[in-house]
Amino acid sequence: MNDWKACFRLARTPEVFRCLDEWLRYRLRALQLAHWKWGKTMCRELKALGATGEVARRIAVMPIAFFDQLGVPRHS
Repeated sequence: MNDWKACFRLARTPEVFRCLDEWLRYRLRALQLAHWKWGKTMCRELKALGATGEVARRIAVMPIAFFDQLGVPRHS
């Protein structure tokens, strides 16, 4: 284990990073959806990411793989 991880292991740092990770992904989803606007583009892009037609139409969830492709680091 890295020394810095061991140092912060006893602190509430993991919880803070988990919350930050959730918030960051939420904001990234919102920004990407806003970038695609509403309508045909959003549905097409969600389907290209592997969403079913129903999910794409409901604008439910953007897969984590999308952010992995962008290089967004995951909280471990």
